[in-house]
Amino acid sequence: MIFKKRYFWRGESNELYRFKVRQHVSGLPERSGIYVFARRRFIFFVKALYVGKAKNLLERVDGHERWTDARKKGANEIHFRHADYSKVDRIEEDLIRHLKPKLNDIHKPRSSCDAPNHEKLRARWMCASEYWSLNDPKPKSRKSKSAAKSYWDKAA
Repeated sequence: MIFKKRYFWRGESNELYRFKVRQHVSGLPERSGIYVFARRRFIFFVKALYVGKAKNLLERVDGHERWTDARKKGANEIHFRHADYSKVDRIEEDLIRHLKPKLNDIHKPRSSCDAPNHEKLRARWMCASEYWSLNDPKPKSRKSKSAAKSYWDKAA
């Protein structure tokens, strides 16, 4: 049973994307867009397991190679959103970088130095990384570790 027919996912760029929710592939349109295999627990707790893009949502999701893995991990909903195929790459990367779905391998940030591929996302990421590098509350220093070690060596 679907309690809400729409759901909002937030990307790394802090942009909200509105998705329609279906439990079966039969309700998907034959248009380009983004889809999310999601697991819903108790009405409110929704977790993205896989995010993908398609030129034709119905053809792509029907018989998808990750659908069986997603079902094993508890996927019970398909969220989809129509988008022009020119914008699909940016939206997919934005969502994957923020949601970090378990079944996605591409676009997941591997480290703090891993910048996004899309220009708009990269500009936002660079501003944030510069801010945190300048305003780090705990600067890392090797002197404090060596000073503590020498203190305990002298005391022993």
